[in-house]
Amino acid sequence: MVLAAGLGRRAGGVNKLAVPVGGRPVVRRVVESALEAGSGVVRVVVGARAAAVRAALAGLPAAVALVETPAGALPALSLSLRVGLAALPQGLDAVLICLGDMPLVRADTLTRLIAAFAAARGAGNVRDNSGSGETADSFATVFVPVHQGRRGNPVLWAACHLPLLAALGGDRGGGQLFQSLGPAVREVPVDDPGVVIDLDTPADIARHGGPGEIPATTASFPTGSFPTGSFPAASFPAGSFPAGSFPAGALQPPGMRDLPSCPDTIERVSTEVESPHEG
Repeated sequence: MVLAAGLGRRAGGVNKLAVPVGGRPVVRRVVESALEAGSGVVRVVVGARAAAVRAALAGLPAAVALVETPAGALPALSLSLRVGLAALPQGLDAVLICLGDMPLVRADTLTRLIAAFAAARGAGNVRDNSGSGETADSFATVFVPVHQGRRGNPVLWAACHLPLLAALGGDRGGGQLFQSLGPAVREVPVDDPGVVIDLDTPADIARHGGPGEIPATTASFPTGSFPTGSFPAASFPAGSFPAGSFPAGALQPPGMRDLPSCPDTIERVSTEVESPHEG
């Protein structure tokens, strides 16, 4: 899932998602990295600048679909998460949540996160806590890239955590859950400075943006490489997600009622999740 619904207020009026980096728009690079890493389904959550994002992604496979936040809703990270999570297909084991303004993350970093999740699941403890004597890593269900001691993005979440993410409120993401999740959070060392570089300000854009200034670090998918895919925009009319739609006690967003429980985590943090709000 790629979050690309923000207004980019700190970018000085520039649509940072459309800024070329290595000859390709920022958001396109993010989506292409997800595709190269083997993501079979990519949902791109968009807001007021949906048309520009759709144009930037033209020609990508039909596995890429845009999902629009409610018209007129105040942009907030938690709203983007809820809308994106509600649009995911059933039966996923995990979700990799990428930020649309982090174009320098390499595809092999995403692959490394996916491999770390697969290894933890192979230990038999992603979906149950019935074993004994396992290390803390064997219980990992959240995977965070770390470069030179700094945690970054994207973050991979086992599907059992999706109700917690959908219950968040305000303009904060899943990072606020890390402390409560404790040993469920595994740091994955990566040799990729892109995990801690986002394009927020005009200075960031000047440093990293512009055609040809940053060499491409992933395979390019130029327009026309694939048959033009459809970009269906899931319709979420204004008011579809009013405050309180996903109260912390219920944790029951659409399509998530039958998810497996994560070991020793859901009960521990459910009372600490703030109620959703967009103000």
